[in-house]
Amino acid sequence: MRAVVFHGPYQVSVETVPDPGIEDPGDAIVQVEAGPAMRGRVLALQAMVFLGSTPIGGPIVGLVCDGFGARAGVALGGVATVAAAGYGFWALRHLPGRGGVTTYVGIDTPMPPRVSAP
Repeated sequence: MRAVVFHGPYQVSVETVPDPGIEDPGDAIVQVEAGPAMRGRVLALQAMVFLGSTPIGGPIVGLVCDGFGARAGVALGGVATVAAAGYGFWALRHLPGRGGVTTYVGIDTPMPPRVSAP
């Protein structure tokens, strides 16, 4: 595609550049599914969820490794992972209107009904 490219003061040209594309489809899905009031904030919340534990957990695991060795740090990571998975499973079972986790297997089984948020 053709685009106007800025090279510096008084240096502008029209060049052929690669077509734009979506780098991370998850970002687009999150933006589309978010309510109009949250669209500008939702990516910051997503980054906080996926990247937020590193600045907090890194120094904690470093202190554990310094004091008790590398195996203790790995064990702490495993315990945190199991605890997060357990909480996630518990939260899924206690969603309003769900009544529990249901697994659908196979092509012939019907799709579950879509549950709208209250």
